[in-house]
Amino acid sequence: MRIAVPYYSGYVFQHFGRSTEFKIYEVDEKGQITASRVVETDGKTHGMLAQWLADQGVDTVLCGGIGQGMQENLASRGISYYGGVTGACDQAVEAFLSGELLYLENPGCADEATREGTPRKEADSTGENNPGGKDDGGFRMPILF
Repeated sequence: MRIAVPYYSGYVFQHFGRSTEFKIYEVDEKGQITASRVVETDGKTHGMLAQWLADQGVDTVLCGGIGQGMQENLASRGISYYGGVTGACDQAVEAFLSGELLYLENPGCADEATREGTPRKEADSTGENNPGGKDDGGFRMPILF
């Protein structure tokens, strides 16, 4: 399995189409991370990113905001996506691999005024599953442009 996460200073970048870097993780058949690297997109944005990710051999994407067009573009290339993800990239991938990832079933684009979506899994009140430390469902984070 090869997982890609839009990357900004160690965290999940919240605007998929404007990501200039992705952290790509190699995962073995036992669900263990065997390698990871940060890769620049070389100026590819929006529509070009889905093909670029496919060319990198990615089959799963964990991301923040992602519009409907990109969702369809990824799906047409056989790439699964989990949107509305926040926090540190490494922690998000570990949570995904352990079945504990907080994500939105129907994520929206980060350009939208509100981050609406269908919560797939709720955060607990301890903040353990939410790097922000607050019980906000793990679905809000400042949008970085």
